[in-house]
Amino acid sequence: MRYSFKGFWKKYGEYSEQPIVNFKNRFIIILKNPVEYYVWSTYTVVNQAEYNHLKIPVTEYSSDDYNDDGAADKLFMKMVFPLKQNETVEEVFLMVLFDYRIQLRSRISMETALVSNFQLTKSCSKMGLFGKLELDQLIPLPSYGTYRDFDGRLIDEFMSDVRHYTENSIRLRYNNRNFTTRLKREVVSCTQPQSSADNERFILQLEILIPEQRFVYKTGVLELLKWSWIQYLSVFLIFNFLFKKFFKFMIENQILPTAVVYNNTVQQ
Repeated sequence: MRYSFKGFWKKYGEYSEQPIVNFKNRFIIILKNPVEYYVWSTYTVVNQAEYNHLKIPVTEYSSDDYNDDGAADKLFMKMVFPLKQNETVEEVFLMVLFDYRIQLRSRISMETALVSNFQLTKSCSKMGLFGKLELDQLIPLPSYGTYRDFDGRLIDEFMSDVRHYTENSIRLRYNNRNFTTRLKREVVSCTQPQSSADNERFILQLEILIPEQRFVYKTGVLELLKWSWIQYLSVFLIFNFLFKKFFKFMIENQILPTAVVYNNTVQQ
């Protein structure tokens, strides 16, 4: 019984909620090929350090709220990078930051990110990335309270050291976080150029679904006592019933020596 209840003390609980997620307009994009790479970001330090490798895209953001509940159900981002003759893109590194909020139990606002690297074919002129954004928890959420900048920031914009913005540094900090986001059921598409105009640009398109998700939280004192009281009471009633049955059986069948007292006289 204790195994079925995973312990008499309910330390953790689960609940479902659709998070409120929006692009923060903070990103770093690196396009690579065997001999060259191109960079664009929203960070001045990166753009100044990589001035000779900058590719400035035309960027579009949009979102869809299918049920009009105020929370985006789908996010879109499209970037069109200009390319010169013989320039190609065979690998893409992206780091895109999100503003991620939940409010059904705790009111939590945190910065999450999509950090990934993709290998492409030489003839790819458009990359599409599709999937469901999912929060990956290493620790449970608090049961109640209001928290801002929960789990800290992935990028410190006041940091002037360019090493803070490198791909390896970002990945290391990201993997050490207690809460990260990833794409579930990820699909990557690669479109070949259909015309000469397609060879003069590279399109990066993201379509991200924001579904309802199950969150794990640490139970509060009242919830902990409620569940433990119910379980202890259930166990007590069962054992009390069995003990009375057993004791009655022992007495009625005289398995143990018994004595009856009448007016201070003991009769065996």
